[in-house]
Amino acid sequence: MKDVVVELCAFIAGLWLAQADLHTDDTGIIATLLLAVALVLSAIRPRMAPWIALAVGLPIPVLEIVGGAGWAPLAALVFAGAGAVLGAAFGSLVRRSARAA
Repeated sequence: MKDVVVELCAFIAGLWLAQADLHTDDTGIIATLLLAVALVLSAIRPRMAPWIALAVGLPIPVLEIVGGAGWAPLAALVFAGAGAVLGAAFGSLVRRSARAA
């Protein structure tokens, strides 16, 4: 059940970020939010990191490429992927240290 909730949160966040990206030129904030959302959700469920990265990062390139923006928005997947990898590493580390204590 937790997996479904985390994935749903990731997908909703991805859609919200895609909508925000369409209405602003502030790419740095969107990129930071992509990284942060993927990091937090992947820290909660480290094994779902690849799916979280896709759910958070994929809506932006899909909407932008359909709108004729070219291939540059695929960078959103890089930021979401980086956040997911960092979050999964952190989440795994926290879980291991909690078991050892």
